[in-house]
Amino acid sequence: MSPRPNRAIRRPIEELRYRADALERHHAHLEARLRDALAAPAPDADRVNWIKAEKLKLKDEVARLAAEVQRRARPRREPPGDGAVAAAAE
Repeated sequence: MSPRPNRAIRRPIEELRYRADALERHHAHLEARLRDALAAPAPDADRVNWIKAEKLKLKDEVARLAAEVQRRARPRREPPGDGAVAAAAE
């Protein structure tokens, strides 16, 4: 059985943007949970640390996806071909 290709490499830009938006919404949800946890009379330090760690993971993933979208959106430069060599020889 051959290994499956990495689907993240083949994802369309729209799918990457949709995923980044979903992660940003989840990040906002965790922000609200963190506010609630910190507003408690005796905040649970383990819970607060877990929420902060999850928020950081989401932020990193959103940044990675945004960089991938930006990379794919750039127009590709064509490598010089025979036409460029022929023009230079004239």
